[in-house]
Amino acid sequence: MLRDDTALAVDDAGARIEVPGAMEGWHLVRIDPQASGLLDLPALAAEAGFEGEMRFSDEATMRTFAAILRERGALRAEPNFVGTLAAPLNEHVDVAGDPPTYIDWSTQWWMTADDDPTTPAVDGLGIGVAKAFEYLRYVGLTEGTWQPARVALIDAGFDLDPETGLGTPDYGPTATIEPPLQIDLVDYDQRAGGPNPDPDPSRQWHGEQVLGVAAAWPRNGFGGAGTGGEYVRPLVINVALTTSDWAAAVRTAALSHAAAINLSLGSTCWFLCDELDLVTGSHLQEEIVTATALGAIVVTSAGNGPDNATMDYDMDDGDRQAPCEMENVLCVGAIDASGDNVWNHGRAVDLWAPTSILSTVTPFSADLGPTADADDVGVDELHRFGGTSCASPFVAGVIGMLKAVDPELRWDDALDLLQRTGRSGGGSDGIATRWLDAFRAVRTLQGGPGPVVGWSSHADGARVGWGSTGFAFTVADGAAGFDFTGELTLRSDVQGRLCAFEGTGGFHECRGSLRMLGTHVLTAEATNEFGLVGRASIEVEVVNEAPVLMIVSPADGSESFTSQDVVLRAQVTDLDGERFDVACAAVAEDEACAEWSSSLDGVLVPPGSPLDFVADLSEGTHVLTFRARDGAGVMAEATVTHTVVRGAGVPNVRIRTRHLARPDAMGFFPLRGVASDAEDGDLVGASLEWSSNVDGVLGTGEALDVRLSGPPREGIVEHTVTLTATDADGNVGTDTVLLHVVRVE
Repeated sequence: MLRDDTALAVDDAGARIEVPGAMEGWHLVRIDPQASGLLDLPALAAEAGFEGEMRFSDEATMRTFAAILRERGALRAEPNFVGTLAAPLNEHVDVAGDPPTYIDWSTQWWMTADDDPTTPAVDGLGIGVAKAFEYLRYVGLTEGTWQPARVALIDAGFDLDPETGLGTPDYGPTATIEPPLQIDLVDYDQRAGGPNPDPDPSRQWHGEQVLGVAAAWPRNGFGGAGTGGEYVRPLVINVALTTSDWAAAVRTAALSHAAAINLSLGSTCWFLCDELDLVTGSHLQEEIVTATALGAIVVTSAGNGPDNATMDYDMDDGDRQAPCEMENVLCVGAIDASGDNVWNHGRAVDLWAPTSILSTVTPFSADLGPTADADDVGVDELHRFGGTSCASPFVAGVIGMLKAVDPELRWDDALDLLQRTGRSGGGSDGIATRWLDAFRAVRTLQGGPGPVVGWSSHADGARVGWGSTGFAFTVADGAAGFDFTGELTLRSDVQGRLCAFEGTGGFHECRGSLRMLGTHVLTAEATNEFGLVGRASIEVEVVNEAPVLMIVSPADGSESFTSQDVVLRAQVTDLDGERFDVACAAVAEDEACAEWSSSLDGVLVPPGSPLDFVADLSEGTHVLTFRARDGAGVMAEATVTHTVVRGAGVPNVRIRTRHLARPDAMGFFPLRGVASDAEDGDLVGASLEWSSNVDGVLGTGEALDVRLSGPPREGIVEHTVTLTATDADGNVGTDTVLLHVVRVE
């Protein structure tokens, strides 16, 4: 037992309280599947309403299923299903209601891995932040020993209470009850809140917008979702707009163990930069080098032109921009939804990222529009943030996520990783040569086990028949217990691809056909939604052996009267698994089939299956030949001799139970038969007797449900079941079928 029916609660002070019996008798238990038998599984499944053929991925699953069915009654037992978290990033309320509708951040163009799912193989910009979040859940990062990465946001204009330091919910899960990490380097205290002293009201809450882009807490129904997601924690540092303040802030961030440092600020450096070396030889440059030596990664914006208003400014032909053109920084340019460069560009720009995107709620945005103050609902409550000031924290948040995966990641390795995994080509203007792909970067750094594929239908080295189609394999996926979703293929090194399909879940079956003789290496491949691939290969030998035939009826050397019908019944077993229940005259030469012929009457055409039908044979001695041809044209045949003599009075007997029929859900074989006589008409009741060569007399009548003896352990017992009809004159007619009893434990 893993858990009894004691429930947990908390009191007003937050103390834990144990409440015995509150779960009303429900217990969580683990079972040993091997202790669950299988003999009653067919009956249990039928009683529960399951019909048709059932297939299980392995024995343990089948035994667990039997236990669930067996104990669901008196014990009220039920399976303990494993669930997964929903993918949407529900942020700000879009439409009020009960329940309300939220803005799904995962569908925004700057977050999704596929801008237009209706166009296969075209991902658009493919920024992939939301998919990176899901990937880290998939690999189980949060289930191990890990720490969220600290992202320092050096800026001004944070929506924090100047007295208490408390913030909006987007500062983190506890920001409304305890102050988030913050430092004010203007007043030198721990309260960084207040507007930026800028006459432009749209920039008064610049820092808040930066926070929203990089580190807004996801899935909280407020504001937006930062690109660092739940994997980062913000450290906000309020500064004045001077380079010495910026330098002090970088040192503060580094000493506060920041993993990433964002500088969405800068200045145009005039002729003094070249004369006095104020870019690479400055105080700010020294602090940046020190910070990177301590393990931080400094991200800066490329700038918005020399006057903060010039779009499409080429820094290579103009004045230098600090800190973008300093050493040991990752300088970020901006792209729009089309992938075109916006604002500054040039050789100093290392990477591009989105701009003009929704950030979070700011005091400025909450005052926009006639309905904003009334209900705090709708997209107009969110500040749309632009410029390279937006692109820089976008990358800083992703770097924070990367540092949560690998805290030892250095700035130059991060730069190489982001450039190597970024999207190349640029937009229509061709300037933005490489922009951020967060998902590719995270997947490349984190790696992953990928799906685990196993064969369930064939063992390595198996011999399979020509034309075989039943290939089954299992897929287990993800350290976090994700259900597999993705593409599945089965390939032969000789024949090529046998099948390809989309699938979900753990068990998959391919109906592809092996039609080339010899040794094949079969590879089952599963590619999950994150692009990770799992494979399993086996070697099989494809052979084509002739079908094995057995004529069940009539017996060799038997006789019948001209007044009787002759039951023609045969059995075909074939390594290929092909079906032979179609007459050869009705199919093409490359299809499996069967037929009967008589030396006197020629080919005998059945009304249905050639494996079991009644023929009216002419008087005389017949050599009856049964032939079966597989799809490759290999033929087998068997013969018996049967004599039809003139005469009447012997009953016609016909067993309706299908040859090699299976028992019903309760283990009973339904025996059904009919008999008639020219003088007596239909024979019923005691005139019909059923018998088995193993169990003896089984009973009488047209219908009989019986259990037949099985093997004491594993194996098969074959029963020859005979229906004997006796008319009023004592004349006897018979019919025979074979039934198999198999024991499974």
